[in-house]
Amino acid sequence: MANVVATGTFTIPVMKKVGYKPEDAGAIEAVASTGGQFMPPVMGAGAFILASFTETPYIKIAIMSALPAILYFYSVGWKVHFQAVKDGAMGLRKEEIPDLKETFKNGWHFLLPLILIVVFLVRGYSPSMGAFLGCVSTVALSWRRRETRMGLREIYEALVIGGKNSMSTGATVGTLGIIMAGIVLGGLGPKFSAMLIQASRGNLFLAIVLVCIVATIIGMGLITTASYIVLSIVAAPALISLGVDKVIAHLICFWTATFSNITPPVCVSAFAGAAIAEADPMKTGLSALKFGLFLFIIPFTFVYYPQILGQGSAMEVIYFTIAYLLAIPMFAAALIGQFYTKLNMLQRIWAFAAACALFFPVAGFVTTLIGLVLGAAFFVLQRRQTQSVGAAV
Repeated sequence: MANVVATGTFTIPVMKKVGYKPEDAGAIEAVASTGGQFMPPVMGAGAFILASFTETPYIKIAIMSALPAILYFYSVGWKVHFQAVKDGAMGLRKEEIPDLKETFKNGWHFLLPLILIVVFLVRGYSPSMGAFLGCVSTVALSWRRRETRMGLREIYEALVIGGKNSMSTGATVGTLGIIMAGIVLGGLGPKFSAMLIQASRGNLFLAIVLVCIVATIIGMGLITTASYIVLSIVAAPALISLGVDKVIAHLICFWTATFSNITPPVCVSAFAGAAIAEADPMKTGLSALKFGLFLFIIPFTFVYYPQILGQGSAMEVIYFTIAYLLAIPMFAAALIGQFYTKLNMLQRIWAFAAACALFFPVAGFVTTLIGLVLGAAFFVLQRRQTQSVGAAV
């Protein structure tokens, strides 16, 4: 939500200016900000806790999350594109766009702190040390230009803002310590895991569905990090007992902990975007769910196709990556109802079927081949319809 407020104040007005509906502008910002939780190199605070819980180096967690995160933003990008085509959004005029070369020339040095943080994390230093060096380097690099130079007052104000931003997290984590102690000492964690297994009747697919539902409910009252911590106690053991790898089980809990940000009826990130966009909160929440729906597919992918996490041979990783790169545009077209032309219900079902065949190759290459044929036929038909419309005009 803090990400939405910080960046949405300038991105949402621009989106509205170029032709997006207010609820779509707020939703896009909420969905993009949610992705910041699991996008390497510096993920949300929950990722560092995940690394601690699973006794896994943070850099390994980041590497495993890289491809799914890229595919998530790839999915959002396609939906945003199709929505722009559908709404007739035209984009900014050339003279309104800052010159890339000049912008990079004036601000390239501000990328160095981020690079420095990543380098220290890779070399095995603690996240705290990496963050400290990043802060120090930011102050030092600000002195490169007169207009960005930080004095004692600016440093003090930055520290105050940083302290205020961390207060909610600190208070939440402190409270969670009491909740976690109660869950552990009361034996609620194992009992809940047993209930989850019993409710799913030992079916892994159904268990993941139940984890998604539980995560959405828990997330209504907690921030992502807090929601993940609770899920790691009550849901991760159930997935592990059903044969899921420990790290993958915790990744599922971490990713599902972000659901509530964009899932009505309580979607705080979407509501924050709606306030900035001056849009209806519930309409913005429903729009955010549409733009971020790929997020609900990812947990199942982690379990059934861990190649997306880099688990497997290079050829397997490439095969599944290409399948998803082809499936996502079909999935986006089906949800938005737009490709080259506006889609009717039959065409949306067609595109959705092609996407599902590529998303879930249950029969191996045969299913993928069916998806490719359906997708190619859909593409050819859309091209012909576009040419027909152009010829008529």
